[in-house]
Amino acid sequence: MNAPGDTILLVILAAALMACSGYAAGRLHQRRESGPEREAAYREGYDAATRDVFGMAARAAGREALAPSAGRHAVPDELVEAATRLLTADRMARARVPRPRS
Repeated sequence: MNAPGDTILLVILAAALMACSGYAAGRLHQRRESGPEREAAYREGYDAATRDVFGMAARAAGREALAPSAGRHAVPDELVEAATRLLTADRMARARVPRPRS
């Protein structure tokens, strides 16, 4: 003796089971296929980055050194000649940076 709704319920459950098993099979296939591809892409990216870094270091090593009087981070003359403001004793004590012990 079957109830009238049993057939519909069985069809819905069978469709849900097929959908879930298809999804799981697709995920397993994706994981298996992406492993070697991901490793190859990592190796290619690592090699390209290594070439770029060593190429940049070689270009930097080939440049002439700048004269010490005209360093890259030279202070502009208008800042050197600007009037300075004296700090009070308590602000001077707070502004001091301790020297590292060697």
